[in-house]
This record gives sequence, C-alpha cells and structure tokens, in this order.
Amino acid sequence: MSPRQRFVLIQILTFGGCFAIGVAMVELHSLVLVGVFFAWFALGSYLQFQIRCPRCDVPIAYAAQFLHISLYSGFKRTTCRNCGWDLTLPARR
Repeated sequence: MSPRQRFVLIQILTFGGCFAIGVAMVELHSLVLVGVFFAWFALGSYLQFQIRCPRCDVPIAYAAQFLHISLYSGFKRTTCRNCGWDLTLPARR
C-alpha cells in the first residue's frame, strides 16, 4: 500500500468515525460520546502525521515552513514536497 493510499484510508476512517459518533451524540444526548469523538479525531490526526515519505522521512502532510514554523496540510499529495518522490508507488519494505 502506498503512503498516499494509507493517508486517504486514515482520513476516510477518521472523518467517517467522527460523523458516526457525532450522529450518535445527537441521538443519544451522551456526554461520554463527546470525549470519544475528540479522542477519535485526535487519534486519526496523529496517525495521519505519522505517514512519512519512504525516501526522505518527512511527513507527507508537511506543506512548508514559515518563520521557522512547520505548516501542515490535510490534502493528499501525489509527490513529496521535500524530495519529489512519487507517493503513489508502494512503499519498500
């Protein structure tokens, strides 16, 4: 599975899970589900930033640096912004 495919899969699972938990929160009026919602979203965001370019080991969500602050994007990329590696190719093991 390519890094781009893993990134998209995690995005789908994160937002799909958040939507399902959000619907359950509204229907059940449960405050416990609020914590589950934020925990699910935080876990999905963390996992998205753990997917890295196989060549240069930079997170594929990395966009740029501005005033020594790293900026990240939630959009899927086909090439690495740092080294230009094709992220649609399967990762080497």
